[in-house]
Amino acid sequence: MRKPCLGILCCAVPGILISEVFPCSLTVAAAALVCFAVALFRGWNTVAFCLLVVTAFLIRHELDWRRNPGRFPLELADRGVPRVHATGVVISDPFPAGFAMHTAHYRFEMRVTGFDNSAGRWNAGFPVEVYWTGAPPVWGDEVDLAADISRIPTPRNPGEYDESTYLARCGIDAELSCNYAEDNRVIAHDCGNPVLGWARDARAFLERRLTIGIADDPEISGLIETITLGLKQETSLTDRELFQHVGALHLFVVNGLHIALLAGILALLLKPLGIRRRAFALVVIPVLLGYTMVTGFSPGSVRAAIMAAVVFGASFVERKPFSFNSLAAAALILLLWDTNELFMEGFQFSFGVVTAILLLARWIEKPIRPIGTPDPFLPRVLWTRWQHARDVCWRRISGLCAVSLAASIGALPFSAGYFNLITPSALAANLLLVPLAFGILFEGIASLIAAPLALLFNNTNWLLASSMLGVVHFFAYLPAGHIFVSTSRAAQPECRLTVLDLEPGQAILIESKGSAWLVDCGDNSSYLRIVRPCLESRGINRLDGLILTHGASGSIGAAQQVIADFNPREICESSVTDRSTTRRALEMSLAKEGRAKTILETGDRFQLSAVAGCEVLYPPAGFAGRTAADKSLVLRVVDGGEAVLLMADSGYTGERWLLDKGHAPRGSIVVLGGQSDDMEGTEDFLSSVHAFAAVRGEPGFTGSPARDREWAGGCYKAGVRPVLQSVAGAVTIELNQSAFTVTGFANSQRLVSKSE
Repeated sequence: MRKPCLGILCCAVPGILISEVFPCSLTVAAAALVCFAVALFRGWNTVAFCLLVVTAFLIRHELDWRRNPGRFPLELADRGVPRVHATGVVISDPFPAGFAMHTAHYRFEMRVTGFDNSAGRWNAGFPVEVYWTGAPPVWGDEVDLAADISRIPTPRNPGEYDESTYLARCGIDAELSCNYAEDNRVIAHDCGNPVLGWARDARAFLERRLTIGIADDPEISGLIETITLGLKQETSLTDRELFQHVGALHLFVVNGLHIALLAGILALLLKPLGIRRRAFALVVIPVLLGYTMVTGFSPGSVRAAIMAAVVFGASFVERKPFSFNSLAAAALILLLWDTNELFMEGFQFSFGVVTAILLLARWIEKPIRPIGTPDPFLPRVLWTRWQHARDVCWRRISGLCAVSLAASIGALPFSAGYFNLITPSALAANLLLVPLAFGILFEGIASLIAAPLALLFNNTNWLLASSMLGVVHFFAYLPAGHIFVSTSRAAQPECRLTVLDLEPGQAILIESKGSAWLVDCGDNSSYLRIVRPCLESRGINRLDGLILTHGASGSIGAAQQVIADFNPREICESSVTDRSTTRRALEMSLAKEGRAKTILETGDRFQLSAVAGCEVLYPPAGFAGRTAADKSLVLRVVDGGEAVLLMADSGYTGERWLLDKGHAPRGSIVVLGGQSDDMEGTEDFLSSVHAFAAVRGEPGFTGSPARDREWAGGCYKAGVRPVLQSVAGAVTIELNQSAFTVTGFANSQRLVSKSE
């Protein structure tokens, strides 16, 4: 009875989960809601109230998820309306989406205000994702565009970030694509929400004030802006990853820590003025709510601000606040606003960590606290100044240790589940980083209040932020400071090859009995978006080997980054040289580090694991090819009686050499790179190797549906089953002695050998 919000939340969550799993009829649910309301009115209190709350949130989630108005554009496309004319207001900052046809492209979110085509005009008011060509608009601009309706792309590779699901939870299910700059234009400015506009202006003012005198160091000034205002985009991707690896990414999001630090700083500033209890609540609650608004209403900041408002507001009614009830009240407000918040990573992280702190911190502190306190049999009045000081310091340290450990325990399942990451260094790192964050936030507030001394405070902040970055670097590079783990429960086959879908380029991950080899790695963009997340999702912390088939930047452009991230025990490349600048840069880097390479040529054999081996088929030493692709390594991965031919981009040249020399080996599955300008995967070659299936990489700009159909037809004529990565996405090949399976990631295409 003293925690009503907690009881309501315990009923609301099952209602949302039931609606998520089982679609319901709104008519039936509304009738049930009325029945439970009548039962509650007649006095069937507890059961009727619980059922009423469950049904109410079930209906709300049905409206927020399955009846979301953002799905309307896709419904139009399904009814044969692929292109529309739309007007709307930009509600997010545009970010670069690539450069093609000599024109820059951007993406942003837009709330549609007008939606029509020659067939009619429809009601608007829903958000969409916009793919914009040309000079981008800014937040609050009203834009006019003629665009194609399309679905937001889904992941095509394991471990790849699923932006489509995230946007769907935000109510965005469709994308409007403008292929030409003439299709879109800005028609008005300053049309956004005035309250949010004020918050953005205030944030811009705070950014300028916080960087006075230190703007010439963008890394440090960006870190200060991130810590104080939650502006993650101001910090480089590399620094964000380092903070993630030490379990301190929570400092990049305005959450309970920031709200608590701000409340503590305000208490220090207002206490000398004699402002306490009710007067303090009148001051601190509006400040915290304003800070939440200025920093962008993140779930963590909203949750913390609501909890703080409940705690400080309790002084007005002379009631003792209950932590769990306050936490439940914050969760209920967010779920009433949008039930999809329950499935968001930020919501789960935020409430999971705070729940763990409330449950565990006190129990963890109990055995730690007595360690640093004076003799318990010595009366407190007899303590010396040194003993009093030691007791105060140890009380702060033990509390910080308990909270940090409890937060690490609470974050563990979410960090492992979402990021495949465990951070043993988090406890020690946060003991240093949290006080530094407090200092940065304090100095930032001082800089805002004492404008004439802003330069002094900002330079002090520069020193604190530099120290924070040094601490992060130290703990991030500690051996076993962070560990990637796999959360998959599927049984591991003897040998598994994952042919990742890169455009352009190629990367193939080979896993067998605890070993992991990577064949090519793509360019830097593909590596960061696709290859590295895949390796991390498989729990790979170090590669056993990196095999570079040829010098094309699309295939080995990220090799130096792979070596830095996963430190492969062996680096292999072809004995045939080429004119690749990427390959020369890699060789210079390896020579500087004193690392040796393994040179491969025709006839070489080596073990990938205890059960799987690899044979080099092509090219021979001294081979003179026309292009770098012609000199690509051709490998044969063998596990028992099954074999996979990795043809890379050798194309027609490599195939003809193998056939002419009589070296065409048997291979159950042939994997083609897809980037060669020559013909590849010809009927003669596939018939000669007796392939069961052939996987062809996405050919990028040179490909076309007609060319894919022509190649697939040739495969069928040769008795080979084709697998097109342009349709299937990443392809997983699992070998088990005399059996194998081929599975497409995007379309779930599955081929099974006859012997399985």
